[in-house]
Amino acid sequence: MILSQNMTCQTCGGPYYVQAYRIAKGLGRFCSGGCRNKARPVTAETRAKMSAAQTGRKHSEESKALMHRVQSKLDHSAKVVRFRLMNEARRGLSRSAESSRKTSVGLRAFLRRKAVDGKFKYEVDDYRTRDNLPEYRAWRKAVFHRDNFTCQRCLVRGGQLEAHHKVAWRDDESKRYDVENGITYCIDCHVAVDEFRQRFRKVG
Repeated sequence: MILSQNMTCQTCGGPYYVQAYRIAKGLGRFCSGGCRNKARPVTAETRAKMSAAQTGRKHSEESKALMHRVQSKLDHSAKVVRFRLMNEARRGLSRSAESSRKTSVGLRAFLRRKAVDGKFKYEVDDYRTRDNLPEYRAWRKAVFHRDNFTCQRCLVRGGQLEAHHKVAWRDDESKRYDVENGITYCIDCHVAVDEFRQRFRKVG
C-alpha cells in the first residue's frame, strides 16, 4: 500500500509533502511548478517560436490596466468585494435556531438526492457536508466515548482522532449511524487501514 509521505525536491533539494495518489502515478518529484520547469528547461528553438508568436502583438489599454492592477495587487474583483461586504454585514451576528435547522434539513436532502440519483461520488466536499450533519456528529462522539478516546490500533489515547466506519458509509445506509459499526483511529492509523482515507490526508 502506497502512503503519503515527505519527499525531497529533485531540483532545489527542499522537503515537501506528496499525497499517495501522486506517488502512485509517478508524480510528485518536484516541490513546485518552478522547480519542475527548471528541470525541463525551454530550448532555444522553443523560445524563438514563442517570441515570433508574440512579435507585433499589442495589448489594449484595458488589458494593460488589468495587468497593472493584478501585478500591483490592487485588483479587487466584484466577487471579492461582494464577499467582503457580506462578511462585514454579518460580523457580530449569530444564526437563529430556525436558520440552523433549515440548513441541516437542506444538507440532509442534498445527500439523499445525490445518493438516489446515483451521482454520489464521495468527494471531499461531500464528506465535509456529511461531517456537518447532527446525526453524524452525535455518532462520532458516541464512538469516541465508547472507545475512551483511544485509537484501537496503536492504543494511544487522545490526539487527533477519527471515527471509522467498519462497513463503509456508501455500502450500507442502515449502518451509517450504528455505533457498533464505528471504531476510533488516530489519523495515521486511519490512513494505514483505509486506502480511501489516504487521498484526503491533511498536511501537518
